Amino acid sequence: MNTYSFTIGEYDALILCDESAPRPASSFLTDVPQDALNSAAQSLGLNADALDFSRNVLVLRRKDQVIVVDTGMGAGRDGAFGKRLSEQGIMPEQVTLIIITHGHLDHIGGILADDGSFIYPNARYAISDAEWGYSTNDTLIAADTPPNTIWRALLADQRRVTRLNLSAGEAEIAPGITAIPAYGHTVGHIGLLIESNGDRLIHLVDAVHSSLQVVHPEWSPKFDYDKAQAADTRRALFARAAWEQLHTLIYHFPFPGLGKVSEQDGAFGWTPFTL
Repeated sequence: MNTYSFTIGEYDALILCDESAPRPASSFLTDVPQDALNSAAQSLGLNADALDFSRNVLVLRRKDQVIVVDTGMGAGRDGAFGKRLSEQGIMPEQVTLIIITHGHLDHIGGILADDGSFIYPNARYAISDAEWGYSTNDTLIAADTPPNTIWRALLADQRRVTRLNLSAGEAEIAPGITAIPAYGHTVGHIGLLIESNGDRLIHLVDAVHSSLQVVHPEWSPKFDYDKAQAADTRRALFARAAWEQLHTLIYHFPFPGLGKVSEQDGAFGWTPFTL
């Protein structure tokens, strides 16, 4: 299964699997001893040498709005999001807003076609001001890499881009969709809180990559820009998700990435949604 549909109040929601493949915990939790990884995985009924690592792209539809949260890796780099979207009858020109949670290639790789044109011609983009400022730094974008090609295209067409000011802590992007600072994975990484008609879902995106980190929020992967800050962010987001009993979505958890965080005596747990 690579498509899951549900509702969040007035929003029709889709989770589309851009890709899913097993990955050893040691390949990204490089600071953690193998025996600790094995023990934690065994306690959760997992195999530390083959964790299910997915890319779960969220699509929200309401009236004439089609909102995409990140775009996956891109078709030329094994991403299937664009194909999955068209299979749901949603054409690229119908997408009105793309929320960029952060600038890693597996989240922005589907923005441009091979010829450098925008795949979603009518979409505008929302991104935190901190992430935009870091990712479009003159020194960084000078390098000829796929992410920098994308940033250069967005810089050249800035009318598409809304920069979110999170100095007050949170910022509304669209009705019922709020950006939450979730810094540490990158300089300006954001999560999302989606609320409509009493339904609530928090999207933690890449604040966490594996359920091993729910049990051990102090474990930060090699991709985190600031490992200490990322660990503090995880603890805070887990506590909020548990305290407010929020349905939770995580980008790299096994498809569809949905579940709930619980807390007991200061320890967190993860209960995945069962398809």
